[in-house]
Amino acid sequence: MAALKCDICGGKLVMGTGGIATCDSCGMEHSTDRMKEKVQEIKGAVTVSNIAGVESLIRRGLLLLEDQHWKQATESFDKALEIAPENAEAHLGKLCADCYIANKTDLAKRSEPLDELPDYKMFLRFADAERRAEIEGYNQAIKDRIAVEQANIAERNRQEQEYLASRMPELKNIRERNAAFQGYVSIFSQRNECYALVRRAPDCVYSAGDSGEASLVGIYDWKNIASVSAGPSHAVGLRKDGTVTAYLYWVGYHKPQNTDMCNVEDWRDIIAIATGANCTIGLQADGRVITAGLESAIADIVTNWRDIVKIYAFGLNVVGIKADGAVVAAGRNIIDRDQALYASWGEIVAFAATDPLISSGCGHIGLKADGTVVGGTNSVRDELSGWRDIVAIDTSANYVAGLKADGSVVFAGKQIPDGVSLWRDMAAIFAGDHFFAGVKTDGTFVSIGSVRGVPPEAYEINDMYFYLEKRRKEHTQYILEKGKCVYCNGTLGGVFTKKCTSCGKPPGEHYFNSR
Repeated sequence: MAALKCDICGGKLVMGTGGIATCDSCGMEHSTDRMKEKVQEIKGAVTVSNIAGVESLIRRGLLLLEDQHWKQATESFDKALEIAPENAEAHLGKLCADCYIANKTDLAKRSEPLDELPDYKMFLRFADAERRAEIEGYNQAIKDRIAVEQANIAERNRQEQEYLASRMPELKNIRERNAAFQGYVSIFSQRNECYALVRRAPDCVYSAGDSGEASLVGIYDWKNIASVSAGPSHAVGLRKDGTVTAYLYWVGYHKPQNTDMCNVEDWRDIIAIATGANCTIGLQADGRVITAGLESAIADIVTNWRDIVKIYAFGLNVVGIKADGAVVAAGRNIIDRDQALYASWGEIVAFAATDPLISSGCGHIGLKADGTVVGGTNSVRDELSGWRDIVAIDTSANYVAGLKADGSVVFAGKQIPDGVSLWRDMAAIFAGDHFFAGVKTDGTFVSIGSVRGVPPEAYEINDMYFYLEKRRKEHTQYILEKGKCVYCNGTLGGVFTKKCTSCGKPPGEHYFNSR
C-alpha cells in the first residue's frame, strides 16, 4: 500500500495515540476520520489496478480453454484467484478446465453432475443470482439426462428379465430332451485327439484317435453303456444299471504309478460320471458324490456334498451343481476367488473348464437356467455376456462353444473351428483343442478337425459302427504285430501258448470275430 502523506506539505505521517497522525515535517495533525478517508482513497486505487489484472488473467484463461490448453488455463485462473479469491468467473473457468470443456455451455454435456467438484461449489458461493441460476441449470440438465438414461436402462433390464424368464421353461425342455446325447462323446487331448463313441444298439463303445502309444482297444468289450468319460490316462463307462467300468491306458507303455482311478467296479446307483487327472468322480442317485483316485483331502470335501445333480472334473478339481443351482467346488486349483465367483453366478445348470495343468484356457464358464452365460477370462467375457438362449456349453484351451435353443452353435475366443457355424439341429456339442464334434437331434454324428483315423464327415450313430469296426480290427492287428496285449498294452510271452505277462489274457485274436 502507498505511504500516507500530509495534506499540507506531503510529508510522511506518523501514527500517534488515539488514531491521530502527525506530519513529521510540518507537525500538522490529522484526525482519525481524516485518516480513514485517506486509507479508503489508497485502497480504492489499488483495487482498480488489481481488477484490471484479474480480468486480464481471466481473458487469457478463456483463450487457453478455446485452444484446449487445459493445464495453462488452470494456471491462469489460479493466478487470478490469488489476487481475487472470491472471483466467481475465475472459479467457473477453472471448473471448465478441470472438466476438459472449452465452453461453459458444454458443461451440460458432462456424464456426471457437478455437485462434488470444488470449483463448482466455490462458483455458487461467490456468483450473483443470475450467473448461479445459469450454471445450476446446466447441472440440472445433467441430472435430468442421467435420470432418463437410468430409466431407459431399468426398462431394458426389466424387458430382458421378462424375456429370459419367459424362455426358461422351453430351455429346460430342450436341455432335458438333449440330455440323452450328452454322454455320447468324450474328448481328451493326449499327443493326438481321441474320442469314445456310444452306439445306441447294442450300446457298445468304440474309439477313434488310437495310436500304438495310447490304445483304447480294451473298451471294445464294454456293453450296456449309457455314457462315457475320458481322462488323460483312463476311460470310464457308466452302464445302464448304474454300475461303472474303467479302462487304463497310457502313453509310451509307461503305466501310471497310481491306478486307483479305475477302482470303480463296486460303485452302485451311479447316474453320472466325470474324469479328471488320475481321478474318477461318480454321482449317486441320492445326490451324493463318490470318488476314486482323488487326493484324500479333496475327496473328504467332495464326499460330504449333498443334493448334487451334476458333476464335472477338470485336472485335480471337482465341481458340483446342486439342485438349487448353486455351485460347489474343491480341488488343488480352486481358490477363494473362484468360490466367490461361483456364489455370484446364481442358478447354474451347466459348467465348463479346461484342465489348468494343460492350459488355463478360457476360465471357468457357467450356464444359467435362463440361457445366459457367466464367467470366463477377459478374452471371452464380453462375448459371453451377450449370449442368449444357450442350452449347452463346452470349452477348449482356445474357445468356448455354446449350443443355442435353435440347434445352432456359437463361439467366443480364438482358433474357432471352421464350418461349425453352418451346423443346425444340434443336440450336443463336444469341444477339443484340434477337434469339434456334435450329435444332431436325428442321431447324426458330425465332426470337424484332426483326429487320427477319423475324417471330418458326418455319420449316423448306428452306421458309425461299421467304420469303427474296420478300424478296430486294423488296430488290433497293429497291436499284435508289435507283440503287445490288446487289453493292457502289456508284453506277450510264452513259447507254445502266448499270454500277456501283465494281465495273463491270451493275445486277443478273438477280437476279429467277436462281434
